[in-house]
Amino acid sequence: MSIVFRLPKYDGGFFCQMWKLLSKYLLAKNLNIPFYIEDSEWMYKHTDGWRDYFTSLTRFDTSIEGPFIFEIEDKYTDQFTLHEYREAFKDIIQYNDILKERLHNTMNKYNLNEYDAIMIRRGDKMYGESKYVSTETYVKKLLEKNKIVKKIFVQTDDYNAYKEVCELVKDKNIEVITTCPEDRLGCFVFNYSPEVGSTVSTENNEYLMKLTVLPKKKTVHEYNAEEIKEHVEELLIGLQICLQSRYLVTDYQSNVTRYLVVNHPSITSIDDKIISFDVPMRCPTYGFEVA
Repeated sequence: MSIVFRLPKYDGGFFCQMWKLLSKYLLAKNLNIPFYIEDSEWMYKHTDGWRDYFTSLTRFDTSIEGPFIFEIEDKYTDQFTLHEYREAFKDIIQYNDILKERLHNTMNKYNLNEYDAIMIRRGDKMYGESKYVSTETYVKKLLEKNKIVKKIFVQTDDYNAYKEVCELVKDKNIEVITTCPEDRLGCFVFNYSPEVGSTVSTENNEYLMKLTVLPKKKTVHEYNAEEIKEHVEELLIGLQICLQSRYLVTDYQSNVTRYLVVNHPSITSIDDKIISFDVPMRCPTYGFEVA
């Protein structure tokens, strides 16, 4: 018996899918049975699916003998600790040579040796999944953590967040760097409809309303193959830069920030909630919820 995880064509953002993949991978590992991925229809495929970015995992093909489990209820995977997820990420997130070279070149380009980082996810999260947090809050947390900040790398899906960080530290002799493209003012995976607004908070709604006066943007699922490749590579490179920073400030609100929280050695969160790495959790795509 084997577990096969189908990387979906339309089912959430990149790290929503990664958390779900890891939960099934951990179940297979716990049961000591083979685990395969099926990536022929994957939303983030460029030319070679999973191998476009990673060297890990075995791909499913029809020559493999069954039986196979393709669908698994959450109740069977809501049993693993964040420590187990962190160890699983080491197995799964193994960059291919193309990504390794791009990471090396980016680190050299910006002279990223000793630096700190801030991760801010906005865009479609402002509809209702996340609460808007001011950029000042992230910057303040970092400066409280490290009194001698000299260089900040900003990982974000909204170039305005980078500009706001620059403005907040302009009198502090701090260099600010990002790989976010200047024209990316919020990343929307599926529906780009900022005019529907948000009932989460006034700040969420104001953020979305500011986007309504800008030219309409493509959503990720409307990207062509080259745009998908660039989107994923920029994301993965930026996240690895964050993970190599001295101190990182982010939140618990999105799948991608939770990935950083679990894997960074010196994280500072703007959230007050204390999480345990040794207590069984629901799959973290649903948040940091005790199982």
